[in-house]
Amino acid sequence: MSEQKCRKVYVPVNLDVDAEGNIRPRLIRWIDGRVYEIDRLKHMYMDEVTTDDLRLLLVPISKKSASLYSKMNMLIKCVFYSAEESKIISYNPAASLSAKGGTPKQEKKALTDEQVKILLDTIRELPPYVFVMIMSWGIG
Repeated sequence: MSEQKCRKVYVPVNLDVDAEGNIRPRLIRWIDGRVYEIDRLKHMYMDEVTTDDLRLLLVPISKKSASLYSKMNMLIKCVFYSAEESKIISYNPAASLSAKGGTPKQEKKALTDEQVKILLDTIRELPPYVFVMIMSWGIG
């Protein structure tokens, strides 16, 4: 498996900055509008976060798809690499996070001849867009 490389990408991050200049990340906004609230870390300063804190943060995500886990892992690494590079933190707790995690994609099974016959008999008189909608939802 090829090693993913971290590239600097700017993403909207809501954060709090106290009077001493300490930064607390609150949430991350994905490009598609989804919001990821940093529950486990929202009451911590970036320089207080440990590798164990980040591993605990990734536990619920590890139950999701491997693709989502990988993206979130990379995002966390990029945020902390950028903070380290910008001298916001002196130690990067994300450096040793494993990229492996999440549930593997389930293999899709092909329809049997009988299932194909039932499907075709069912949609024969329907407009074509209904068939496209059915296929985009997936079968089985």
